[in-house]
Amino acid sequence: MEETYLTTKCKPSCYGCKGCELACPKKCINMKSDEEGFWYPEIRQEECINCDLCEKVCPINGRYMKEDFLEEAEIYATYNRDEEKRIISSSGGMFIIYAEHILDQGGVVFGVSFDSSFKVMHKEALTMEGVHEFLGSKYTQSDVGEVYKDVKKYLGEGKKVLFSGTPCQVAALYNYLGKDHENLFTIDLVCHGVFSPKVFNSYLDYVNKKSDNYDIKDIKFRSKLFGWGNYCMHIEYKDGQKYIEKKLEDPFYLLYAYIALRPSCYECTYSKSKREADVSIADYWRVRNHKPHLYDLKGLSLLFNNSKKAQKVFEQTSEKMMYERCTLEEVMQRNLEAPTPKSEMRDEFFESYNKEGFEKTVEKMWDRLIDQFNK
Repeated sequence: MEETYLTTKCKPSCYGCKGCELACPKKCINMKSDEEGFWYPEIRQEECINCDLCEKVCPINGRYMKEDFLEEAEIYATYNRDEEKRIISSSGGMFIIYAEHILDQGGVVFGVSFDSSFKVMHKEALTMEGVHEFLGSKYTQSDVGEVYKDVKKYLGEGKKVLFSGTPCQVAALYNYLGKDHENLFTIDLVCHGVFSPKVFNSYLDYVNKKSDNYDIKDIKFRSKLFGWGNYCMHIEYKDGQKYIEKKLEDPFYLLYAYIALRPSCYECTYSKSKREADVSIADYWRVRNHKPHLYDLKGLSLLFNNSKKAQKVFEQTSEKMMYERCTLEEVMQRNLEAPTPKSEMRDEFFESYNKEGFEKTVEKMWDRLIDQFNK
């Protein structure tokens, strides 16, 4: 049975959002991983009825424009007033506030979690216990599964829904739904790019081999063990053993900087200050330049209210936040202006990785990876 890429132009630009797979009424589109570990749509052409729903859902081809978007976003430097919730979050703990708000109204929250094998997956949560699985950054590309369908089902039942994800995933959700919903609230992240799931699995094998332990309990991509700005990789094993490495000493961070990202991330059209979701969240890395009185080691978020709906929810939840208004100029960072640049070493890395494996490739490229990271 012959299978080909959905279109010849699809692969270089494809975000891997899986909207086309879920939209297909004949179920003739499947997502399959390539040699770099990123999934792309393939179609069984003999079953296609040329309905073009896949093209309509695709965030490459167009975007649903929300009617209540603000001309200019309201921007705040902010953090969660609950110290414990702030500490366990990657930055300022804003996501927890919005999740609590939706759950208090009998709603459902969709976010990103690990499965039992530490694959990054989108899941739903109906309780705060479930939401806690979503906390903390997870930099590999998440598999949305059938979450867009689940969102549509809950909205049809009249439930409040919070969906959080990358900007391209939020755009795909709106395209899949075909309209905005009063009960839908979306959050996107100011995204650096998504890491290869295949390379991440190889990284875990490398770390487990060093630790002589394969029974992982938890992974924190952005542990605040040494403070918010000096984050580290923190892997805990079920026997109490730990792997802890700072960003300049860990191969994951060196590869995440510019090398092992999805190809479309280097030309992402969502790396801009005009956002896709009701609310956008980022770290406020330039805080010491513009608002040094807000800086500490516990984490600080940037919050973009992009829609009237976001303004309303902000008014309802702001008592849980410390916040201070900012200008776009004060908070501007690279991925609000342009995509992450592609490393000149990227092709070399993947060629070597697929021939010689992760460990040998990282060892021979280590010094150059350090130099690149420090530029």
